[in-house]
Order: sequence, then C-alpha cells, then structure tokens
Amino acid sequence: MKKIVSLLLSVVLLNIVCPVVVFAEDIFDYGNSSTAIIEAPEVVEDIETIDNNHFKFISSEGNISDIFVNDQGDVYVDGKLEMTHQQALLMFEIRKSVSNIGTERSSATWHYLDTYSYDIDFQNRTKSVMLGVISLVVPILSPAIGIGGILDDLFSQKAPGMYITVNRYYKAGYQYYKYVYHFYSDANRKQHVAMREEIKKMW
Repeated sequence: MKKIVSLLLSVVLLNIVCPVVVFAEDIFDYGNSSTAIIEAPEVVEDIETIDNNHFKFISSEGNISDIFVNDQGDVYVDGKLEMTHQQALLMFEIRKSVSNIGTERSSATWHYLDTYSYDIDFQNRTKSVMLGVISLVVPILSPAIGIGGILDDLFSQKAPGMYITVNRYYKAGYQYYKYVYHFYSDANRKQHVAMREEIKKMW
C-alpha cells in the first residue's frame, strides 16, 4: 500500500509546496488530524483505517464493507476484486493552476495559494469502491467532509463522475491552510452539487 500511496502522492503532489508534503504522511491517520470542519456534513459516513492495506466503509445506514488494497494497488471490496491498479489510474485526471499568487482573495487573513482540479470517472463502480478511490486520489480530502452524501447526490443524478475543484489558502507563517472544495456533476463544472471548507493546522 505504501508504494501505491507514494505513487499517487507523487502524481497528486507534483510541484506542490512543501507544507502539504509535511502532512502527507498523515493521510490515513485522521484520528490525530487537526482538521476543523466549518460546514458539517449532513450524512454521516466514514472510512475507518485498519492498517495500511485494510479499510472499513461504514454507510449512513450502518452497513459495513471491508476494503482491501493490495501492494499492487488492486482494490477488493468484501473479498471481491472490484478494480485493478491500472483501472484506478484511468479513472482520474488531475490539473493544477495558479493565479495571482500572493494576493488576498478570501479575507485579510487568508492568502490564495493555488487551485487543483480532480476529474474522477465513476465507470459504473459501486459507492464503496468510489470512496476508496477518492480517498487515494484526493489525499487532502478528509472523511469528515461527508463525501458519501455527495456521492449519493451524484449517483441519483446519474452523473458520469465527480468533478472537484479545490482552492487552497494559507495564513501568514504557513501554519494554517484552508481548503475550499467545490463538487460538480459535469466536467464543464456548470452543475454545482456541494461546497465544503476545511482548515488544516500543519504543526
């Protein structure tokens, strides 16, 4: 699993600033996270980390699915192979853009850093598989965001995928980072589904 996380992190965090790399090692350790949620999710769902390869997905209805990701990056749900590593790599596209670095866009205390765009193709996969893929592809997205409820909305709309834009901001001293997530049901990002904000303390 560490090889897969390293591979995905190298793709996701390519050319990204150092403070994010500092907390990348805590991607699967949300219990010690200093994450603060500004907007609480409406649907409570969770991915519980058992170890580096084993996870449990707990749905809002209380159903539990065992997720296993082997060292090659293949994803198994309840013992059944749901997705190979190669299939997972074909499911997403990541882009980074930077504009007006150093200017203040959100308030006098937050400074704009950059924007990441994630296009994740559902490819008729189940919700538990998608949650596993999203947690690997978007490492800065914590379970407390309520991604399960957003997936429910997208599945009910028969959306072809999940399209995420993440704007990052920082405070002077780089100790605090704010992530503003916008979720869309279309690749053109015209159909807005949800917005979430999260603050991360780096040290």
